Amino acid sequence: MGHICHQTLENQGNSKDILSSGPIKGTNKNNYFGEGYYFWDDNLKHAKWWGKKQYNSKYYVFEADIVFDLNRMFDVTDRSCISFLKDVVDEFLEGDIDLPDYFLGSILTLLFEEEVKTTNQLFPYLYAKGIDFNNDYSSRMNYSPITKSYFLLNPTTFFCIFKEENIHLQTFELIVEY
Repeated sequence: MGHICHQTLENQGNSKDILSSGPIKGTNKNNYFGEGYYFWDDNLKHAKWWGKKQYNSKYYVFEADIVFDLNRMFDVTDRSCISFLKDVVDEFLEGDIDLPDYFLGSILTLLFEEEVKTTNQLFPYLYAKGIDFNNDYSSRMNYSPITKSYFLLNPTTFFCIFKEENIHLQTFELIVEY
């Protein structure tokens, strides 16, 4: 059994084409992890929110059951992945790369492309998992009554699968159409 994910796409009257071809690659330069196939982590509420925001309420939400190899997941909430990224950034700072011109997605793209060119294991990840902090105060709960620290009851988590051949779909279906 896989992991339930949602992909939000613009409704261009092509839902049957998408269903037959599978998930669509995101190529927007604002993508958090660079180019890839983006999915909400089992969160229909956020998938619909994105459709309203990004596509002016004219969108599809596809539900996918995807199998991930968690050992190949770059997870920004995992301390070992953060340490890996910090080491890479430190190497960039020692080299001739001007880091202010880069962001997380461009750095991951560089690492992924370098691995493809050299076939080494510099970047052994097939996918990434991120979390976006939004202003949905209704989903916050304090850890205790005397602290301002909180956790999110409905965090905005998402996945990016870098290459199509690493998408291992169990199911893929249209569940929302506006």
